[in-house]
Amino acid sequence: MPAADGRARAVATLVLVGLLWSTAGALIKYVAWPPGAIWGLRSAFAAAVLIAIYRPTWRGLTRTEWASAVALAATTGLFILANKWTTAANAILIQYSAPAWAALLAAVLIGERASRVDWLAIGLALVGVS
Repeated sequence: MPAADGRARAVATLVLVGLLWSTAGALIKYVAWPPGAIWGLRSAFAAAVLIAIYRPTWRGLTRTEWASAVALAATTGLFILANKWTTAANAILIQYSAPAWAALLAAVLIGERASRVDWLAIGLALVGVS
């Protein structure tokens, strides 16, 4: 495949992902299903697409990779709950405060300290949210 075709495909894929990502909250609000049903269907669809495209092997996954998968699943579920149980604006505020929570939890859980530049970026993000 020529490089130009690969680039065009990558750009088209990013546009599609951006469209789906940006409409997720509205679609979650629109569907009259309970949060668990939406979460399950959304996860099943994502798994089917990823398996069809990448054909992963489950052997050899590390604990860190499994923990990351669980964390992503929890994040998706909590995003859906926030969208169903509160306003879209509140859900976005919660979501955009994630860098601050990640920095605080990283310090507590794994002893990783955020740098001054990290805190500056987090502060600017929180100002933007405000």
